[in-house]
Amino acid sequence: SRAKTIARTETGIAWNRGAILAYERSGLVESVQVWDGDGCGWTGHDDGDAAHGSVRSLKEEESYPLAHPNCRRAFSPLVKDE
Repeated sequence: SRAKTIARTETGIAWNRGAILAYERSGLVESVQVWDGDGCGWTGHDDGDAAHGSVRSLKEEESYPLAHPNCRRAFSPLVKDE
């Protein structure tokens, strides 16, 4: 059980950091929309700053690729208007 938690958490961090890098390198993404558990805050479950559905900068995304172990957080890129 502990090994699965560690694997899920490390995989989620790697997946989201890879997305961050791709978004930055594209030059097209200016922010992201966050998909997370309904009760999950930006930095953890005790944080009142709800993550799910929020729009965040790439720098914010880089700071918190996940909020806690077993976090289901994912990001959708929001492209710059041109």
